[in-house]
Amino acid sequence: EIELGEYWIYKKPVTLGMYRKFCEQTGVALKPTWCQSQTLETKERGATEDDYPVILSWNEAEAYARWAGLRLPTEAQWAKAARGDKDAREYPWGDDWDGTKAVGWEMTLERYRDGMLPAGSLPAGASPYGLLDMAGNCFEWVRDWYDADYWRTAPAKDPKGPEKGLNKVVKGGDSAHCEDFSRISFRYLCPPSSRDWVKIGFRCVSEGL
Repeated sequence: EIELGEYWIYKKPVTLGMYRKFCEQTGVALKPTWCQSQTLETKERGATEDDYPVILSWNEAEAYARWAGLRLPTEAQWAKAARGDKDAREYPWGDDWDGTKAVGWEMTLERYRDGMLPAGSLPAGASPYGLLDMAGNCFEWVRDWYDADYWRTAPAKDPKGPEKGLNKVVKGGDSAHCEDFSRISFRYLCPPSSRDWVKIGFRCVSEGL
């Protein structure tokens, strides 16, 4: 068990439209990844390309968060937002995987979808705090460096991960991986400069409010 200070967190992942505004105001080039481009070819009815989660590197996500006056969530903040604080549930909605509440690999393989929906498309899969897309659709970057043994010795209050490392932690799973990757406790890792290995988006937090 750990204790966290107060924080606000985005209800949905940052979308391409939100990131586009950042690029327009900062002069950063908008460079959709291969998976972002693939998704935009098969838009959901009534949605535009700007409604989808933006897929990019940790470095790019961190730059956006700082521009917005915010931060990326720590792994602990992300996990609490996904799980709530009443039980140790496996997924945001409970202990059993439900493919109607999240975009998992079965949607891609069996229904021939490209595997990503507009952000917030499946409200039935909301976490106890009302957050959307915390399982499936796309992985999400968090602030922490990855260390396989970190939680054995992590501080009991506001853990922020190791001070250094080679890879960043990603959470939540995506459509290219089975439901085990979408378990709240599952930790994946990826270099912070990578933007085209798996689909990884992000959301932001504001702390100390």
